[in-house]
Amino acid sequence: DMGGEARDAGETECPWMLRGGGAFKTVSVQFYDLTAVKASLNSATLEAFFEMIVSGGEEAASGKKREPLAGIGQKAAFVPTDPQVLAVVQRADGVARIVGNNLTKAQITAVARAVAAP
Repeated sequence: DMGGEARDAGETECPWMLRGGGAFKTVSVQFYDLTAVKASLNSATLEAFFEMIVSGGEEAASGKKREPLAGIGQKAAFVPTDPQVLAVVQRADGVARIVGNNLTKAQITAVARAVAAP
């Protein structure tokens, strides 16, 4: 089942995993709608919420910097955390946080493009 699962008010998660054939890949998409964004004490706008997630990824990646992903959503960024990869997409109706294990930049970017459409 690839349906979304409600976590908290305004937050939905959709995990995916592939095993077998010597491969183990995961993707987890968390989407924070405007309710969740506005409820944030320190980041109550889409721009601030996006920045909070991307900056947190940069800190976790020991200083690796974001790479903008042009043409995806209102704005999007890729952070090469290790061993995971992170993509964050800002849309008009919320912010998506996409974490992948054993995925390439191209693969996580493809997920970001899919998530960018409401």
